[in-house]
Amino acid sequence: LALSSDEAKKATLETGGGELPTDLVPAPQQQSPELAVDQEALWNKDPAHPMRDEIRQAFQSGMVLVALQKSLSVRAAEIREGLRQLGFAHDATTRTQELCNVAEGDLSGNGSRA
Repeated sequence: LALSSDEAKKATLETGGGELPTDLVPAPQQQSPELAVDQEALWNKDPAHPMRDEIRQAFQSGMVLVALQKSLSVRAAEIREGLRQLGFAHDATTRTQELCNVAEGDLSGNGSRA
């Protein structure tokens, strides 16, 4: 499911800022390891250490994919944390409203006795 799905939002509000269920909101994914290759050599042709263009392009594509995966992992973690904060804020708002209702009831009860 998507982090922005209605089910994820519902689960967020139900947990009240607690740990989100991983069946509805995916857990953060481990980031891909760096490719063990000289990055400078990938982007600049070195006549002393020739590399076939196909291999260079494959490594470059791999590096781009690793960077993209890292970026997406960071964004997903930000969204997940945002959902937790939303759940906490919603829960705090609900509890505050309940306290206000109780206080108003006490005030109106005390006012009618006087």
